[in-house]
Amino acid sequence: MSTANETLLASFCFVTEDDPQDELRGLIALSQALEARFRYFEIIYVLPERFKPAATALAAQLSACRTLRIVIVRDYLNYYRRRAIAASEAIGDVCVISSFAELPFVDLADFAEDAFARDEIVIGARSRGAGGWTPAYGALTLASPYRVRAKDMKTIALPRRSLSVLASRPSLALDLRFQPKQGGELYIRRPVAVGDTHALRSTNADRLELLEELISASAPRLLRAYALLSALTATAAAAYAIYAVFVVATMADVQAGWFSTAIVQSGSVGFIALGMCVIAIGIANIAERLAGGAHGGVVDEIANIGFFDRTRDLNVEVSARPKSADAER
Repeated sequence: MSTANETLLASFCFVTEDDPQDELRGLIALSQALEARFRYFEIIYVLPERFKPAATALAAQLSACRTLRIVIVRDYLNYYRRRAIAASEAIGDVCVISSFAELPFVDLADFAEDAFARDEIVIGARSRGAGGWTPAYGALTLASPYRVRAKDMKTIALPRRSLSVLASRPSLALDLRFQPKQGGELYIRRPVAVGDTHALRSTNADRLELLEELISASAPRLLRAYALLSALTATAAAAYAIYAVFVVATMADVQAGWFSTAIVQSGSVGFIALGMCVIAIGIANIAERLAGGAHGGVVDEIANIGFFDRTRDLNVEVSARPKSADAER
């Protein structure tokens, strides 16, 4: 008797990290392993356009894998934007996004079932080891709208409800990596014991792409901090102008030209600082309203996936049709 889960359609998403042909062979093996846990599931593999010939070369092997979808995207999209596209392409009741480096340490089926049962986002967390630059992560947490934790892994499972909420935001690429400080979605951390933490460390290119995403997402926050600094500078310039007037009004031995110089300095600094304050606030509001990212990034899709050919159950009852009197004659 089969023990596969028949009530859940699960989507498992991956993004190109190394040799596409080796990764595709690994996904075919993963598909065979998941068949023992799920009756209905799909594997989504996001591949940059320049690697499409590598997938074409494995056409014979891929044609036998009825659960694999290969989404071809533009080459300019970075790693985390490709993860966001993979999540947006998922059709399952629960979506699990993982990394090939973390695949030996995580049980993707358990992540999927846990997120579906809890109806909450489940993210992998290293059970030991710092796993990164902790002081730098702390600074990023302070400056950005995310809880940037060094132990958080790239493997994350989202129920359909939570994925629909996150997909409506322009910050989906980061929401799939770190927990937002505000947003209402609860991220439950699932401890994962890793054997070799070095295998999970991102490359410098990944770190730079992640830093770029964090800075972009933090732009409104940083601009408002700059606006506050500009406002304080304008206030100090106004105070200096008042001080200059007080000195001229109460002291007789003021150096000739000092008052006019002080007024010009305070006026120019105050004008520039006040203008920069207004501009920073305006740009921050514009940045918050901009939709960003990966629109039009999908080029093609290679898939022969199908679910209806795997079921023989009907949701209607078919009975023998009674013969008409004319047919009996």
